Amino acid sequence: WCEKGLETQDMAVLESNNFMINSCDKKYADGLGKNTMTSNEEFFVECSSGFEKEMVNHSLDDTLKLLVECSNSLLNIIKQNKNASIDSITKK
Repeated sequence: WCEKGLETQDMAVLESNNFMINSCDKKYADGLGKNTMTSNEEFFVECSSGFEKEMVNHSLDDTLKLLVECSNSLLNIIKQNKNASIDSITKK
């Protein structure tokens, strides 16, 4: 199994960790897609269970993980565009 480290996670929490990258909680995704125009991480995939039986706790944990990944990706975009209006941010 191969996971991809998330750059946006590091960048989103870097300031709150005194800009020390090694103090950041590392996040990994089972699948990751980047916008070809902006290189922003925008598509996150987590694989929780098999087809025959769902592992509900694992699925719930992965759902929360996806919410964190997506919100940190958005936070990273906002931090890169601090002077932008909300209308401009939502168009990215």
